[in-house]
Amino acid sequence: MLFPVSFEVLLNNLFFNLKTFLKMRKNHFLTAVILAISLAAGAQSIVAQTSVKQVIIANGGNFSDTSDYVSIAAYNPVTQTTMTFDTIFTQSVQDVIINGKYAYVAAQDSIVKYDIDNYSRVAAAAVSGTHNLAIYNDQLILSRQYPVVENFVQVFDVNDLSFLYSVPEVSDEAAGIVVVSDTAYIAVPGSYLSTVGKIAVIDLQNHTFVREVNLGEQGIGISNLYSDGNKIYTVNTTPWGGSKGAITTYNINNLQFSTNVIDVVVGKGVSIYGDTLFVGLNHGIGSYNLMSDEIMDTTIIPDPGSSNYISIAAAVFDSVNKNFYVSTTDYFSFGEGKIYNISGDSIGTYTAGISPEGLAVDYRDNTGIIDTQNDLLLSIYPNPANEYINISIKNNFDKGELSITDISGRDVEKYDYTNSSVNNVLRIHVSDLSRGIYFVKLKTSHKQVVKKFIKY
Repeated sequence: MLFPVSFEVLLNNLFFNLKTFLKMRKNHFLTAVILAISLAAGAQSIVAQTSVKQVIIANGGNFSDTSDYVSIAAYNPVTQTTMTFDTIFTQSVQDVIINGKYAYVAAQDSIVKYDIDNYSRVAAAAVSGTHNLAIYNDQLILSRQYPVVENFVQVFDVNDLSFLYSVPEVSDEAAGIVVVSDTAYIAVPGSYLSTVGKIAVIDLQNHTFVREVNLGEQGIGISNLYSDGNKIYTVNTTPWGGSKGAITTYNINNLQFSTNVIDVVVGKGVSIYGDTLFVGLNHGIGSYNLMSDEIMDTTIIPDPGSSNYISIAAAVFDSVNKNFYVSTTDYFSFGEGKIYNISGDSIGTYTAGISPEGLAVDYRDNTGIIDTQNDLLLSIYPNPANEYINISIKNNFDKGELSITDISGRDVEKYDYTNSSVNNVLRIHVSDLSRGIYFVKLKTSHKQVVKKFIKY
């Protein structure tokens, strides 16, 4: 039973919780206010759900037709329609990423920012040799490639795309980027003449170059990087005409790395999902277990027809609905989009242009405060947390599944929970998690409760 709270008590509790939460970073302030009000009111709970609003598609156009420019489109998975909303007057596209309601596109000699709620162009910057993008706070990190011969990593203001600084110490052409805490790890494959692969390490807080890790000959073709917070996983693609690729694991803490050579053709990475890396294998998409360093499945999605010069241009994994969005093309006459479930079954199509080499899933955090007695079932403290969280569970069920997910919906931890007493408190260490917003989800046969916590 819930009892009414006096206005005086409500205000006192509100300001006490606000004072605590104001110690957090500025960008979490709104969340702090909502959490404080929720705690003070006692009868309310924050219920969060991540959904997919759309998939952004960047088409490079016919590589041999200089009048066929880059086009940007959005696919709506609910209406199953694709809408083209802009043209970038250049010849190829390299990457597209999404941050909140904004999409950033790297297209040959340009970076363009879009508001993907109203599909308007917000800002643009001219910069040659664009490759991959990543975001850290107010910094947009860009890796660069041919035709540039220096300043292979540059950083721009995420708001207006104004230039901030270069990292001239990066030794060669750069590719995929992953950010862990205050540090960027950037693939350095070099030019087509390169005989080694490297990882550049950059301190984003101080704008300084830290080191380059030389992976040797087994690092040739390094392209995409992924991380679980403690390790960096690199996808080292198969050189032209070769038959082997590799996956390198680099330990952030002890600075050691190991490389596993794979006796199949390795293409670009798709996504990391739990302990699984989805990656291009034998011109299709397969899976690789990061814990055992073994291929799990060579053919979740088959080769679309490389013998007929048709190849996968881009692929992304929707971690909410467990679907793959895959675009194929011959780079001069057509492009096609297909949707597969996690088992590799074809479940739909979407419209894609020629050379659709940029794909990104637009996740939205649908968080709101609702009145619910589920608040009595699960609570988290301390919140925000740094070293650990306590999850207090009041049992009225036999068993359930408890999981921790990140903002994209990817499972970070998962537990089978069994009733052992009326009231249980689980302590879970979160010190290894990167800073950000996470969700604890308790799912039983009768209900599901989701609570948000912040790792600082």
